[in-house]
Amino acid sequence: MKESAYPFDWRDLERVDKQLQQIKKACRELSAFSEEKGGIAVIDRNLERIAAPLKILLGISEVLEIARGK
Repeated sequence: MKESAYPFDWRDLERVDKQLQQIKKACRELSAFSEEKGGIAVIDRNLERIAAPLKILLGISEVLEIARGK
């Protein structure tokens, strides 16, 4: 399978990073809500399913931090 190069510029990567951070924050808030209510199975299961792909996508944030020199 051939991979395509995407014409991302710095602003695009910043925008993607911002969206990913919002998703990460929403997941933390849902997890806290579930814990507060004694555990809501459907939320907990789905957060587990989201965690691995989100971690991979958050690699973009790590790359941006390195590029920024942090």
